[in-house]
Amino acid sequence: MTSIAKAIPAAVVAFACAIGAVYAESARVETEDGASLSVASPSASALGLHVGDLIAGWRVVAIAGAPDSELRIDVARDDMRFAVTVVPMGARPENPPMQTRTHAIYYGHALPAEARIPDGAVRAILADIVRRLDAES
Repeated sequence: MTSIAKAIPAAVVAFACAIGAVYAESARVETEDGASLSVASPSASALGLHVGDLIAGWRVVAIAGAPDSELRIDVARDDMRFAVTVVPMGARPENPPMQTRTHAIYYGHALPAEARIPDGAVRAILADIVRRLDAES
């Protein structure tokens, strides 16, 4: 078998994986005229958040996921970092410190581990996330 014939199955698998990844991040919606199209699921960019943005004086340093499953937003200031997590209501058994009609918002994972996250920062950042979620819906 030639090297091209050996490479074709690997290329097909890679292409299928790429298509699967795109499909997993999309949803089907029906337009007014009955046509069906694929749209991206909500993400941090839909909330208007990007790495480098400031929220209440804290810099967004990492973003992963989407609010329709689990969105993690890491913020940092000085030598401290912590995460804000947005999940659909009911996805976790514990009561969230803040919520919208459709989402629960949690925080934690402070670094360094012994650091205490300032209460004012938590309230301001979570309130900003709530505002963004409410504006999206």
